[in-house]
Parts: sequence; structure tokens; C-alpha cells
Amino acid sequence: MKLIPIQGLNTLKSLKEHKALSTSKVSILNIPSEPALILLAIQLHNKAEKILNNEIKCKKGLCIDSYIHKAISIIKILDDYSNKFISHQELKSIKKEFIV
Repeated sequence: MKLIPIQGLNTLKSLKEHKALSTSKVSILNIPSEPALILLAIQLHNKAEKILNNEIKCKKGLCIDSYIHKAISIIKILDDYSNKFISHQELKSIKKEFIV
């Protein structure tokens, strides 16, 4: 990577002439965003509510409690997201397991 000397970058015009080194988003951790986890928790809660109201049936091996407990565990992860997180693979497996 080539560094540009700071002395030549004293005007707005000189700043506009230089392009950004990278336009792609760089992430250190490959984890889902907080809104994606919030959406998953809401979807799990809504499914549990629909099961409770007899609008849909439970998937074999699951009950209302499992949907609610999974939603609560996701919210607990969000409470301390800087130290606790799940991977995209875990997110996909939760969606597949609970058909969300």
C-alpha cells in the first residue's frame, strides 16, 4: 500500500482528486448484524404466538417453549453483543430448525 504525503492534502480540491483505497466494506468479524438478530427473535416470538392461538402447528420435536427460549437466548446475546455473538452458520441453522 502506498501512502500519500500529508503536505499535499491541504485543500479540498486536492482531497477530491484522490480516490478511496477500498470501496468494499471490511469486517473483522463475520457475524450477523444486530437488526438481523432482532428480526429473527421477533419471527420466533410471532411463530410461538401463532402456535399458541392455534393458527399454525408446531414442527415435530418442538413446542412453544422452544421458540420462546430461542428468542430469549438471541436477545441475551444482543444485550452483550460486543462479547457474545453467533455466526452466520448458526443463524442459518436456527432459521432452518425453526422454519423462520
